[in-house]
Amino acid sequence: MNTPTYQARLDWQPAARTALVSVLVFLPLYSFEFLPSLASATFVFWAGVLLVRSRKQLVIKELLLTLFALQYLLGPSLSFTILDEFNAIQLGGTYRMRIGMTEYFAYAYPAFWFLVWGIGGLKPSYSLSLWNPRLEQFTKGRRSLPWFLLILGFAFDFLTKFLPIELQFAGYLLSNFKFVSIPFFFNSQIKRKWLILALVYGALFVRSLGEGMFHDLVIWSIFLGLFFIQKYQISLRNTVALGLVFFFMLLLLQYIKSSFRELTWGEGRSASAGTLLESNKLANESSGGLFTFDNLAAHGIRINQGWILGSTLANVPAQAEHSGGQLIRSYVESALLPRFLAPNKMNAGDKVVFNRYSGHDITIGTSMALGIFADGYIDFGIYGGWLMVALYGFFLRQVILFYQKRQIQYPILIYFLLIVFLYPVRPDCETQTVLGNIVKSTVLVFLVIRFFPGWFKVRSGA
Repeated sequence: MNTPTYQARLDWQPAARTALVSVLVFLPLYSFEFLPSLASATFVFWAGVLLVRSRKQLVIKELLLTLFALQYLLGPSLSFTILDEFNAIQLGGTYRMRIGMTEYFAYAYPAFWFLVWGIGGLKPSYSLSLWNPRLEQFTKGRRSLPWFLLILGFAFDFLTKFLPIELQFAGYLLSNFKFVSIPFFFNSQIKRKWLILALVYGALFVRSLGEGMFHDLVIWSIFLGLFFIQKYQISLRNTVALGLVFFFMLLLLQYIKSSFRELTWGEGRSASAGTLLESNKLANESSGGLFTFDNLAAHGIRINQGWILGSTLANVPAQAEHSGGQLIRSYVESALLPRFLAPNKMNAGDKVVFNRYSGHDITIGTSMALGIFADGYIDFGIYGGWLMVALYGFFLRQVILFYQKRQIQYPILIYFLLIVFLYPVRPDCETQTVLGNIVKSTVLVFLVIRFFPGWFKVRSGA
């Protein structure tokens, strides 16, 4: 297992220099407010670390920290400053921050760095690689394995809806095995690998259109990009260019998503290409264009998990008492115990807890979650909340190490780590869902390995 040199451990220094320069850009942009400038520069730093390390390792920690910095630092910085007037006038103040800037960052900024400390974000993990010659050689000797994973994934795309409600999440996780097959195909000599890639991601796109939900499409597209960056050693300049293209595609997706949902969910239209084009037309009529300030401002407000955190900081303990650890206990019970052992355990998507502690009133169909920063504060207050966030990061670090240590015996576990972190990388996800995903996906992965050891384990003498 490779041990990074001292110089390699400091590979974040170029990103740090870029972040320092970015402060000079953010200060005048934010009317010389220091805290949002510092918070936004922190996002720039972690985005830079993500880019620098992406050619050398699986940047799962770096991706998680970049997305958390986006939602808890950059998003609130924009909302407190250049988007505040837009929010007040155009949106009636619905998504304005419920507490002051200083009060918010006094909790959120240290909480973010406690997460960094817990997960070990500053230290690279070069032994976590999505592609290397040993891994390529291992996959070439198992030609049937990617086909098995592909068929298994598509089979559970169809079968999951017929499973009992308690097993549907497990079925959903198994359906994601088809994405794990993609690196295998690209490490093999199969000529139709690009066709298989188009089939897998085309099916995901169609499903996302039908559901009007695009989280999986976005995350699996990011994971695919990370694999290609490593396998083909895409240069930093080209990686930045690809990142900008991906950002544009996300912006376009967000631009038409509301209109598309209105047509499909509200009017019962079919989720077709024609409806997608009509959604674009409606979006143009309502906002005036993709790059207008109103449209960009509306999207800027959406990247703000800090709005929920700020609402929680304002609501607890003013309207709801700290729970003293009861919340995290409920999450652990929900993740570890089957319903027949814990019939009253918390349901996924249950908004009772969210409404109680955030002070908002949302229904089941609304996709919002408290998130680990708010959970920590609800349970233990400011200082205890920081400690809980650090322990959460430490737990995620141990999960990564668990898979990393077993790579020698089972080299392809690295690909299954993508399924394990499908939810943890998302800051807008319920903590109970994150824990449930980690536990259930790990159990499923090792059950599959148990039943088919010859496909996954290094042979003696290899």
